Amino acid sequence: MKKSWAKFETKMMKKIISVIIPCYNVENLIDRCLDSIEKQTIGIDNLEIILIDDASTDGTWSKIEAFEQRYPESVMAIHCDENGRQGTARNIGMQYASAKYIAFIDSDDWIEADTLESLFNYAEKFNLDVTFYSFRYFYDEENGRIYFHGAKVGHKVDALKKSDKV
Repeated sequence: MKKSWAKFETKMMKKIISVIIPCYNVENLIDRCLDSIEKQTIGIDNLEIILIDDASTDGTWSKIEAFEQRYPESVMAIHCDENGRQGTARNIGMQYASAKYIAFIDSDDWIEADTLESLFNYAEKFNLDVTFYSFRYFYDEENGRIYFHGAKVGHKVDALKKSDKV
């Protein structure tokens, strides 16, 4: 595993949200995701962005490195030599996450500009441990893909019951 680690521990200490983005062969899709991260109203300076390249065979790693170079105080790039799939990539990201909150974003998705700020404010206002989305799907005619977006929902972890559907 190759990590871009230069001063990462000290530069990330005051971040509010760790954003973990597992990436695998998304060279043609990742720009939209990263653009949506750049536009967050909470400010990129408040984000600890952890991009994990899960042994991509296309130009994904180059795009990740370029994004890290643009935002060296907010981005950590990790390159895995072997593909461990999305769960492994997320777990690797969690090993480096240091902010109070963690957000997971798929590299072929994007979020609205106020998403992270809205979720942060919602979690803080109601003292929540978990926030998540209910999704709606839409079809992008340009590339023939189906995407989804949604509304926030939150829970205190100790308030969840076995019967609650999450």
